[in-house]
Amino acid sequence: MADIKQCIQPLQTVWELANIEWGKRYTDIYPLCISTYRSPEAQAKLYNQPFDKIDNDGDGKVDEPDEMVTRLKLGKHNKFPAEAFDFTFKSKATRKVYWNFIPYYQEFWEICKNIDPNLRWGGTFSFKDYGHIEYK
Repeated sequence: MADIKQCIQPLQTVWELANIEWGKRYTDIYPLCISTYRSPEAQAKLYNQPFDKIDNDGDGKVDEPDEMVTRLKLGKHNKFPAEAFDFTFKSKATRKVYWNFIPYYQEFWEICKNIDPNLRWGGTFSFKDYGHIEYK
């Protein structure tokens, strides 16, 4: 889990308020912050995943397109404090992580943009990044 305090203050506020609203709607599943600030070295490692000769997603295949995490060599995660956070969802009961349940991402995005209209969502990018929210 990543520390939201590594983000700029407006994103910290959005995260805290969005979690409160989410908790009013759902008691069994909650947002999980998985990335805030990333060093340039960590970003480079993610950028190079589809070309690093490693099976990064554990499916027995090396260097395939679905191992791509980012198209950016440097971005909003690489500033400190970060201007972006990545998130997913986790079940309280089963501890299962929901990596690709797009309706959850969409709903959390809607909550966030209602809190602060100065945000952009990765779900609208050409390279879909549903679990990404950044400050404009």
